[in-house]
Amino acid sequence: MAWAFLVGLLTLPVAEVLVWIRVADAIGGLATVGLTVLAILAGSALLRGGGLGLALDLRARLERGEPPGPIVFDGICIAFAGFLLMLPGFISDGLALLLLLPPVRALLLRAVVVSPGPASPSDPTIIEGEYEILSPEPDPNQPPDHKRLEP
Repeated sequence: MAWAFLVGLLTLPVAEVLVWIRVADAIGGLATVGLTVLAILAGSALLRGGGLGLALDLRARLERGEPPGPIVFDGICIAFAGFLLMLPGFISDGLALLLLLPPVRALLLRAVVVSPGPASPSDPTIIEGEYEILSPEPDPNQPPDHKRLEP
């Protein structure tokens, strides 16, 4: 599995360069450089502006009593999309644009979430049992806890 990740990591830059050359042949070198710079600026804007929006949405959800998981996952996806846009290349830009689509993020969230999580407050877990309150027994080796009267 690790070798597959390493091969993918090494072939992605080669594929990015090949696609970049094809796009430059199709639309021209200056337009390709312009699109690359525009993608980098868009990625940096996403990374800068995404944090404040995430914090405000997270606060509003917590005030309403909603679980913060989905909004945090959306924030992570948007930040990763910003990072991918900052990488020069059109394959990473395409993946970033996919991450910016809410239906794609919803599909990813469903794929990542394994269990539904803890029960909601409206559906508490009830554990039945019996109990008995025990009072502490005095230790026979300890002297009584009363003051001595001295003459």
